Amino acid sequence: MIKCGPQGQLLYDTNSKRKWEIPAYPARLADPTGAGCAFSGGFLAGYCKSYDPLEGVLYGNVSASLKMEGSGAFYPLDVLPGLAQARLNVLREMVREV
Repeated sequence: MIKCGPQGQLLYDTNSKRKWEIPAYPARLADPTGAGCAFSGGFLAGYCKSYDPLEGVLYGNVSASLKMEGSGAFYPLDVLPGLAQARLNVLREMVREV
């Protein structure tokens, strides 16, 4: 996986030999501090849930988008219930296999 900042991520799965472009979720930027850490944590959570690298990237992407919209490490915990799932559903439709 290659993180491309505001352009999203590129993913190559060596097992399936498939490649994807995942755009960054279009979040409102308030504070980018910690977005990379939020991405990494979200990636690990998504990957451990399914052992699917694409799912991990999607979870990381959503986690980073939520973090960038507020300040502080715990801001993403206080967002509207269901917002992360809604973003995940939208982002899945935006993924492009290359």
